Amino acid sequence: MGILGLLDEIYALPNLKMNLKFDIEILLKNLGVDMKDIKPTFLLKDCIGDLQEILTSPTKMSWPSNPK
Repeated sequence: MGILGLLDEIYALPNLKMNLKFDIEILLKNLGVDMKDIKPTFLLKDCIGDLQEILTSPTKMSWPSNPK
């Protein structure tokens, strides 16, 4: 059910194109799964939060020495 939960999370994204939502609906219908029975995951939200933290935190970069 983990992959289905991820699909449910993707389906709930606000700017998801309608054809992708339709594809998810068709897949679930063919699998005989009702979307109400799926527990959504929070994998994407966790990854996005981690990525934002990485991109906004100041880090000291060490540049390699210039080989001669």
